[in-house]
Amino acid sequence: MKRLPVFFLTPLITVMLVMLVVTPGNAFAYIDPGAGSALLQVILAAIFGGLLFFKIIWQRIRMGFSRFLESVKSRK
Repeated sequence: MKRLPVFFLTPLITVMLVMLVVTPGNAFAYIDPGAGSALLQVILAAIFGGLLFFKIIWQRIRMGFSRFLESVKSRK
């Protein structure tokens, strides 16, 4: 496993300690009913975005294979 250099770890530890001191211990936040629907919307957007991404990638792979097969057939 590759080790991180010391000059990288020192600022990282400093930022983490500052964030630990600055952030409050308890937030006492209220989650309203609209937060659930917003969370559902984010989850659905992530799912359908991922599906669209893989669909586009799959089309590109299929297009590459079809071009390859056409070039092989034309050589015969």
